[in-house]
Amino acid sequence: MRNRTLFAYIILFMMITSGVGLDLFIVMQEAKASPSESWSNRFSHQIDYGNGTYTLTLYISPQVFWNNITNSWQELRYENHSADGYYLLQNSHVAVEIYDYYAKYFDPDYQHVCVYMEQ
Repeated sequence: MRNRTLFAYIILFMMITSGVGLDLFIVMQEAKASPSESWSNRFSHQIDYGNGTYTLTLYISPQVFWNNITNSWQELRYENHSADGYYLLQNSHVAVEIYDYYAKYFDPDYQHVCVYMEQ
């Protein structure tokens, strides 16, 4: 019995940390043509079908980050700054500047340095 409980906790932990299979769907009515999609925050994605009908998906982990350049939510960002000697990779969990011999880690919104130099 104890092994089954431990196994259940391990499976639950893996599902929560990966976000697989635990998305909550709220569907109000039938879909209509040309829906508009938007992110309300890091965790909720809304699709508006018009006439007051929408689908809202709530995620357990963050799915997007705020891009200050475009003033919008984004899922992934990759930029080649080879003139400055680094590449920028950004997702909903971390932003990383990758140099030749080290990496610099930022918060997800690319505002504050969290780890100045990781070799």
